[in-house]
Amino acid sequence: MANAGQHSGFLPSQRGGLNLTAELFSCVQWLFGDLRELLENIDLQTSKFKSSSGIAAHHAVQNILDSEVHHYASACSVLVEEHPCVCSYIVEQIVQRCRQVAEEVNTSLHVEFLSFGCEFKRVFGLDDDDIAICEFIYIIHSFSEVKNYFDIRFNIFNVSNRRMMAQTLSIQQDVLSVHISMLHSFGIIEYLPDHSLGLTEMIKSFWSSELSFEEGYFCSKFCAELLPLKSFHRTDEELRHVSRLLKEQVDFPVNFLIYGPSGAGKKTFIHSLARTLNMQVWFVSSRDKRRDSEYRASFFACLHRASKQKESIIVVDGAERLLHIVFSSDTDIISFLKRIGQKIVWITDEIEKIDPAFRSYFTYSMYFEALGLHERIEMWRNVMKRQGLSRRFHKSSITKLSLKYPVKVNIVESSVVQEAGLYPVGRKFYDAIDRILYAYLRFQSRGSFQHKKIIIQFQILH
Repeated sequence: MANAGQHSGFLPSQRGGLNLTAELFSCVQWLFGDLRELLENIDLQTSKFKSSSGIAAHHAVQNILDSEVHHYASACSVLVEEHPCVCSYIVEQIVQRCRQVAEEVNTSLHVEFLSFGCEFKRVFGLDDDDIAICEFIYIIHSFSEVKNYFDIRFNIFNVSNRRMMAQTLSIQQDVLSVHISMLHSFGIIEYLPDHSLGLTEMIKSFWSSELSFEEGYFCSKFCAELLPLKSFHRTDEELRHVSRLLKEQVDFPVNFLIYGPSGAGKKTFIHSLARTLNMQVWFVSSRDKRRDSEYRASFFACLHRASKQKESIIVVDGAERLLHIVFSSDTDIISFLKRIGQKIVWITDEIEKIDPAFRSYFTYSMYFEALGLHERIEMWRNVMKRQGLSRRFHKSSITKLSLKYPVKVNIVESSVVQEAGLYPVGRKFYDAIDRILYAYLRFQSRGSFQHKKIIIQFQILH
């Protein structure tokens, strides 16, 4: 193991020594690649025995070697059972060989596996003990020889056997418990139904190289719609206040809460403000994370990334969900919100789901009403301008669409891009956008959406 191998106690002991079973020898054979070298060393040692039992043991070892079998685990377990005089020498050879493996730089493991520990450190800020625990869990669940010995025979992940796991990894027992608790809160490991430990599905997928850290799955730069700050109808005094909270170094925690109905422009506002302040935004969204563990992992990865980069803030979308997923108690939530040095923007569509007991710990809050007609018209204009289609519609046409379809900016943008490619000019372009937005809202409302009756002079510029 790349990091776990650095911990000298790879194999657990029982009653002062290794329990030399077939499971142990299978595990050792997996680790060493072969048991023949161990048997050859035992053959050399037993050749010096003068007693009848020693001579018999020597002949037994020679018979195993002469048989030229490729799997010596069962033969070794029979050897120690029938010839106990070799047990101490076998234990000595196993311990010595384990130390050699731990000191070797090159192993037979895949490059992807070896580099994963480095990626863990980079993304989450984990230390060597954290990496060793994760590697240990991964290997035990990935290789039957190791699982049969550690998990099935010793049930090493059970809380009652935490001391054995600590000894195996050469980590103090109380320290190990702290690391396990932290890795669980990070969404990296989980408690399985049989009370053992396992890596979360997401982490296993990355470890097996099905996915790549470089895809920004855990921690991605926030990219949303950009609009002039004046489009949000906020006073200059309020914008200056929020800007100073986010930009300047302060000796108190900054937890900025933005709340209001979906589609009111909350994310667009904070992205536009951050761009104006020349700040980097790291985005945590609960809406594209199906598992709670994925959400926790994304949150803590963003925390680590932001801590390493000046002039950066974290944006949490779905704050009401994260606060209750990441933290196990109200006390933990309050302690986190009181941490000095972090700057987090919390966004929620459901303010009623945030406990009133937490609300006093938000440094500042800003309410966004549902977009009115003026704001939606401005949104349409910016989308058309950005796509180079400003000349396509007259103002009255944009006004009509704004009245008929109260949709988010990303829906407007995708509709315009899609239909512009299909219908480059004329009335067909408008009709196509009208059709796709109606279909979208009809689908979202499960068939209940109906057009509003709108009387506006219809104009299209050819």
